[in-house]
Amino acid sequence: DRKNGEIDEMKSLYRAKQKESEETIRKLEKKVESVLRESQVICESKEKQISELKKMSDHSADSIRNELEKKLHAAV
Repeated sequence: DRKNGEIDEMKSLYRAKQKESEETIRKLEKKVESVLRESQVICESKEKQISELKKMSDHSADSIRNELEKKLHAAV
């Protein structure tokens, strides 16, 4: 009887530890999903910023080119 009680106690302890581990795993998986979503949002934001900077750069280069052409035509 005593051994059965000890075995039952060990089983109970094992089950409790297993539940705790499963809960920890679920929490970590949720954190990973959250971090992944954040990462994707940040990447998309960075891509948009890069795209906008390229557009600004192209526009700026075009503006400078147009100004230089105007000055050239004015000089000629």
